[in-house]
Amino acid sequence: MTWDLGAAEEAADFVGLQRQTRSAGAHDADLRHLVERIASSVGGGLAQVRLIDGPHLFVAYGTLLEGVSVPRRGSFCASVVDEGTELVVLDAAEHPDFREDLQHVGRPGWRFYAGVPLRAASGRVIGALCVADTEPRAAFPDADVTRLREGAALIGAKFENQRLDAAHRVSRVRFESIAASSPDSIVCLDEGGRILFWNPAAERLLGRGGDDLLRLDFRVVIPGPFGGSEGDGWTDAEPGSLRARVGPTAEWRLRRGDGSEIDVEVSRSSWSEAGRPRSGLILRDISERRAHQADMFRLAHFDALTDLPNRALLTSRIARSGEDGGAGAVLMLDLDHFKEVNDTRGHSVGDTLLRLVAGRLGACIRPYDTAARLGGDEFAVWLDRVADPADVGAAAERIIETLSEPYTIDDQTVVVGVSVGIALTPEHGRDAEELLAHADMALYRAKAEGRHLHRVFTPELRDTVLRRRSLSAELRGAVERGEFELFYQPQVRLSDGGLTGAEALIRWRHPERGLVAPGEFLSVLESGRHAAAVGDWVLRTACVQAAAWRSEVRTPFRIGVNLFAAQFRRGDLVARVRETLADTRLPPEALELEITENIVLSDDAHVLGALRALREDGIQIAFDDYGTGYASLSLLKRFPLTRLKIDRSFVGGMEGSQQDATIVRAILQLGHGFKLDVIAEGIETEAQHARLKGKGCREGQGYLFGKPMPAAEFTARHLGAPGGSSGDLEAA
Repeated sequence: MTWDLGAAEEAADFVGLQRQTRSAGAHDADLRHLVERIASSVGGGLAQVRLIDGPHLFVAYGTLLEGVSVPRRGSFCASVVDEGTELVVLDAAEHPDFREDLQHVGRPGWRFYAGVPLRAASGRVIGALCVADTEPRAAFPDADVTRLREGAALIGAKFENQRLDAAHRVSRVRFESIAASSPDSIVCLDEGGRILFWNPAAERLLGRGGDDLLRLDFRVVIPGPFGGSEGDGWTDAEPGSLRARVGPTAEWRLRRGDGSEIDVEVSRSSWSEAGRPRSGLILRDISERRAHQADMFRLAHFDALTDLPNRALLTSRIARSGEDGGAGAVLMLDLDHFKEVNDTRGHSVGDTLLRLVAGRLGACIRPYDTAARLGGDEFAVWLDRVADPADVGAAAERIIETLSEPYTIDDQTVVVGVSVGIALTPEHGRDAEELLAHADMALYRAKAEGRHLHRVFTPELRDTVLRRRSLSAELRGAVERGEFELFYQPQVRLSDGGLTGAEALIRWRHPERGLVAPGEFLSVLESGRHAAAVGDWVLRTACVQAAAWRSEVRTPFRIGVNLFAAQFRRGDLVARVRETLADTRLPPEALELEITENIVLSDDAHVLGALRALREDGIQIAFDDYGTGYASLSLLKRFPLTRLKIDRSFVGGMEGSQQDATIVRAILQLGHGFKLDVIAEGIETEAQHARLKGKGCREGQGYLFGKPMPAAEFTARHLGAPGGSSGDLEAA
């Protein structure tokens, strides 16, 4: 038979009950005697009651191994419980199913076995009743099988009674613990703290009744006020007496009859009866109030979405640990590409992803560490008691690896990366806010250097990060004021120097510093929120200019435009390119879109789909800076490329470096083999020109043919006519 989940759960309940009763010293001697009598009635030997315990069998009662679990697999009893049928093996050495595994199932030498299923009241098999012997038998009469069946039925009924008794006890305890909505409880006490009177509400609140309450010493119920300890709030009380003043309302822990404790508000008054002191207590259950306070604390200190501590609780724990002077570390985490998940798959998927990330993050740390959500897709971890700084790096790598594993949400696979910044205490500060700020700076560096990695704060990093943040703020202003310009660098045939096109290159006309080179701002711009908008402006401006040049000179002219990764992540690149070409009336074959390795590797499938659609439209696709990174040869096969661009570093070094010359030759051979055009960048000398032409390179660009220049200058120098077109960033 197939062992279903319900049967496994029911069997587990019986195993748990037997273990509890055994640990409480309440083992059922009658059951043991019953098993022994069954063994005697069928010829002696071993007798056991075995219950399903996952992959094991728990020996609940028997003449051997009682109270332990034994492996289930391959045993005689496994056949009984798995098939739900009786089994008689007169001689295991002669049995076709067991003789080969006799050493396993027969340990410690059992040759004879007889077992019947043990069933719960539901009818499910929960174990087996079996007898065994080290000597084989010639026969096992039907009468003995019947005795085993009857014994199993008696044992099953006994187990069911035990289960019902346990369920009754649990229900009673739960009922007695419900006191939150009870009305006020009133008790009267004598001078010794014994109860003289109680109302029904007090009976419910205390979980006691009848003789149990009569003359009960109330010091057992509320130890604090009557123990006479210093500072307990009940002054003037002598040990064992109630001669205390009429005190204000106080809050105490009340011990109920079942041993549980609840919070109560106690108001006390005193009087004298026949010269003997008496006290009255009004008890109010404030569990609900305390729960509300706990809820308020949770709202103030825990994130509502992920149930992780928030920034306030995190800083509090860092500060508390800092008071001990021990070493620790703050890890700042930021999910890579989370915004794209929200934008493309909806906020519901984004919220679910954050909860899953929180669960994985909590599993990555030790019980005394703290994982927190700071907001959005930002998380932080406080690693307490750090013995070796190297452990922090290992923890960061573990977090990156764990959080980067794919997630399945609504039958969709979602993949995000994570970047981590680290600040150590006391090296990088002791104040919680200072540590968080320094870890944030290290995170900024990790994201700038490629994401999916961790970086540790250094004092020099502070100045770098501050400069980048200042530059980021300036770039926001540059976008708003339209301070960007496009320069154009000619691309020529190496055979005769004829113009084939131009590459559009962005420049920043700073109002105070003048023209700023792209190397100073491009990486910050690419990682900022305006990258996609600026990329759209570059595309439209370059296409407008290319269309104008093609109209003026009436000759084929190709314009190369560099794309930002943000344009792919936004998800509408294909539509925007098509719209731009339609508006500018530029033929698709006149546009060459340039991609870099970081774009291809950041979101392979997403980028691949967009590039294939663009290539089908007739647009050319160039791989810029090929050979400088980790791009594999498989990219040339999978991606719809039309051109490889040899990086300027190889061109500049090929005359003095055999390695660079070999790389240039290899790229040219790859281009020829994959039927791709190849263009060399950074050609500055006639020697480089001649050598590349001799190697079969057909096109090039570089200072030898012309530096990047404004559109008007490009027109005058290379097209022989005045004109040009200026772009408008705001229009993008």
